[in-house]
Order: sequence, then C-alpha cells, then structure tokens
Amino acid sequence: MLGTSSDSYAQRFDEQLDVVASEFVVGDSGGQRLHLVFAIPGERLDPQPAEGGSGVRYALKFRVLVSDSTDQVVATIDTVRVFAAHQALRNPHI
Repeated sequence: MLGTSSDSYAQRFDEQLDVVASEFVVGDSGGQRLHLVFAIPGERLDPQPAEGGSGVRYALKFRVLVSDSTDQVVATIDTVRVFAAHQALRNPHI
C-alpha cells in the first residue's frame, strides 16, 4: 500500500501491523465526510490508570492523510485520541 510505504514520516513499530484498508467516500449536500474505522486487539493495547482511579484509558496516536484521485494530499490530521474503559480490555478466547 502506497500510503504505508512511501510516507516521508515513516513509522517504525516493534510488531508488524496488519493494515486493512478500503476506500469509500460518503457525500451529502453539506460536502463529503470520511469515517475512519479501526480495530485493535485489546491485548495489544497498554492500559493506563484513569484519573480518579476509576477504570483505565488508552491513548492512541493517529496520523491520517487523505488524497484525491491525483494523489494530491487534501487533508491531514496528526492527533491523539483517548478511549476509556471500566477495566482493561482482553481477548475473551484466552
């Protein structure tokens, strides 16, 4: 995949990431929106205690580049999103 192998800010990870991507655009009268859907196995995440001692949180870094049909970048975001859970996530089959 071009986006995961040609980025000038190449990321390095301790483990191989199995990236699955599909292209789609949803439009309405107000313009276009992109919905980024992802899944990460719970056991591969590092839970951190939540403030106040209630549950855990997971801070995930995202870097998203959106290009048009001519491969021109039209939007970017580089951010951290924090997700909270009552307890650490785990694989129910273990």
